[in-house]
Amino acid sequence: MIKKTIVTLVLLPFLLTAQLPDKTVKKVDKAEEYYEKGEYAKSDEILQKITEEYPWSGRTWDKLAKTRFAIYLQQKEYDKLLGGNMTVTVKDKDGKEKKGGDSLATALMSMLQEVKPSKKAFNSFVNSCREGTRCAENAEFCSIYLRMNFIDEATDENVSDSAYNEFALAENAFAKNNYSDAVDHYKKAVAIDSTYFKARLYLGDAYYGNKQYTGAIKYFKEATKIKPNQQEAWKYLTDAYYNTQAYEEAFKTCIDGILVYPDVGMFSKLEKSAKAINKNFDRHWIKREIFPKLSSENLSQKLNNKDWQVYLDALNEIKPYCDGKGIVTKTNTITKQLYADLYAFEKMIANSTSKEFDFAKQMQLKGYLDCYVLFSLYHYDLNAQYQNFTKLNKSKLKDYIQLLCDL
Repeated sequence: MIKKTIVTLVLLPFLLTAQLPDKTVKKVDKAEEYYEKGEYAKSDEILQKITEEYPWSGRTWDKLAKTRFAIYLQQKEYDKLLGGNMTVTVKDKDGKEKKGGDSLATALMSMLQEVKPSKKAFNSFVNSCREGTRCAENAEFCSIYLRMNFIDEATDENVSDSAYNEFALAENAFAKNNYSDAVDHYKKAVAIDSTYFKARLYLGDAYYGNKQYTGAIKYFKEATKIKPNQQEAWKYLTDAYYNTQAYEEAFKTCIDGILVYPDVGMFSKLEKSAKAINKNFDRHWIKREIFPKLSSENLSQKLNNKDWQVYLDALNEIKPYCDGKGIVTKTNTITKQLYADLYAFEKMIANSTSKEFDFAKQMQLKGYLDCYVLFSLYHYDLNAQYQNFTKLNKSKLKDYIQLLCDL
């Protein structure tokens, strides 16, 4: 089931990573034992060491992110036991509370919020997701976590109580695999509120659960029209088409979805649907040695890799002409490029002799270096650049994807 997989993502059992040495797999098994016992810190320690030794193992990064998410949830409960939300009260010399507080109190409150155990745990969780998707091509759960927490739009904020009550009944039936009852209640929720995105999406999923793919396709398509920038609907629709052996439609739908947000799971689906129509999709991913961020912390680093040091120096060079998201907004004599990441990557490969960049240079000759850098090498940290580029170059990106399949 699609929805069930996403909703219970943090509860999924660990998957063995066959590419790791046997002794390392045993360590992964030990980490799982600790996880199942709720000894998350011990699980974290083992998995962190494995990711340091085998940074290309996306599955290990996924497991580490899962563990750190569990630690975050645990810390949230600890915060409640310690008194919930912290407050700072400012009083005058007579002991009376000052209305409106003052700047010192505001600063202190902000500091206290930052050192809360749950805040630190959440940052650790997010950083493992970012690191995983930078170092590994197949860190699928890390990619999904980032999308769900920071990219997905808010939906159904003004749903009526009556529509929500039907939705809740449907969810209860769905959880028990009673898909027919779920369909009935989801339909009632949609009848009450025709813009209820999740009710329509999960109505399609209930049909999918009953293997009634025609019905699933109908409601998934409707969901994409209600919220075209919500990737889940495109992902579900791709699967439904694939299961009806409508592989061409699955391929086209997956492309539409991946342009909304290129998470790792969508790349996998694109590869699968392309293969079904006798095409081979390969995005030619390579590891980024540094995050594509313009933050002072990132730019102040020094790298052992001379090529990526050129990239980092170029980010420093272009930063004064960019907004905080890496989009070039100020007139300059350095470049005509619109994106910091593209400018830096272009400078890096200009004089590099590394074969790692051969494909990038091929795409540069074909006029697709921008697509390669922002799409094939997508990272969450450059999402604003990607979204801006996609908005302006959707047709070019589709042509690029077709090119990748024809190579």
